[in-house]
Amino acid sequence: RATLAGNICSAVPSLDSAPALLIYDAKVIVEDTNGTNEIDIHKWFVAPKKTILKSNQLVTAIKIKIPQVKHYATYEKHGRYRGEDLAQAGIGIYLDEENKIKLAFCAVGPIPERLSATEKFLCDKKITDEVIEEASQILDTEISPISDIRASEKYRRHIMKIMFKRGLNKLLKAKGGEL
Repeated sequence: RATLAGNICSAVPSLDSAPALLIYDAKVIVEDTNGTNEIDIHKWFVAPKKTILKSNQLVTAIKIKIPQVKHYATYEKHGRYRGEDLAQAGIGIYLDEENKIKLAFCAVGPIPERLSATEKFLCDKKITDEVIEEASQILDTEISPISDIRASEKYRRHIMKIMFKRGLNKLLKAKGGEL
């Protein structure tokens, strides 16, 4: 049976839990013979199938601080067909009442990461179709998908832009309109 800790310890680029943990700034609690340590999720993934976890450490918990402001989040995932768990591309999007936007991806780079340049671009902007289009172009510069048996690099880039636009529009609608 799968666990959240097992999922992040596998560190496969397509792991679905990473975008959510990244947009919520999770902490990974590890223990070893010297005691307990808290590791920022942003430092957790170091390479495909490799984490910062040392061989003498064990993950005992994952801590997620619930935001004190009203917020909305979504995870948009695209897979090849029904029944396949592996993402061809995935994006987590967070939007709060203070108009803070956080974005994180999986399956379109060697490790799951935040889309910091896209986030920075969107900061303090009124979201329009033009702004979303420009942000999707910035997003494209922050990902580095590969071509493999599940999808081509070109297709992954294309679908990420669609999922970004779809997800952001979904959150804007849930929030009640424009930022």
